[in-house]
Amino acid sequence: MATGYHLHYEFRVNGMHTDPLTVKLPDAEPISDSEKERFQSLAVQMINRIDNLYLQIYAVN
Repeated sequence: MATGYHLHYEFRVNGMHTDPLTVKLPDAEPISDSEKERFQSLAVQMINRIDNLYLQIYAVN
């Protein structure tokens, strides 16, 4: 059980779990600065909403 925010990701190649550090990924253009800022702003909003829900649940218990 996780005790806090975390990210889980995995790679499967031909159905086999593969070390993510060894997987060859396709080349891609980085996101623009404006899109990165927009994402970060939305992420902060969502984290605040989650934190508020957690506080409400904790207060009820």
